[in-house]
Amino acid sequence: MSEARPFVDYYAILRVHPECDHRTLEIAYRNLAKIYHPDHPETADIDMFNAVIEAYRALKDHGKRLAYDALYSSNTGFAFSADDDILAEERTALSDADVHAEVLLYLYKRRRERAQEPGVGQYELQRMLGCTTEAFDFHAW
Repeated sequence: MSEARPFVDYYAILRVHPECDHRTLEIAYRNLAKIYHPDHPETADIDMFNAVIEAYRALKDHGKRLAYDALYSSNTGFAFSADDDILAEERTALSDADVHAEVLLYLYKRRRERAQEPGVGQYELQRMLGCTTEAFDFHAW
């Protein structure tokens, strides 16, 4: 990421918590890349597809991620925990909380848009989240 470019929030693009683990990062990347891929006419978005790829490339390498995290902290004020202070399970829980908040926001918007018929099917929610059936089953409980 060059100094001339404005700050880009790669964590927001990938819809993950800044302290998520590598596995969560990879799952988010794969799901979003599938959604925005040009081969999917219903959800294709080449700009988002390229942004997802750029974000993942910047965050998948540990050294690049550390450099980006410093930039992220200076631009957002987010304070990263020391590696020993937060366990992998806690990172996953933080990411899960973000997904739950996203589902609730989607359901709220749907209720506002269609007060008489606010229902949302499992397929629609799963597509919106861009997650596997197994991951969706966990979040739908």
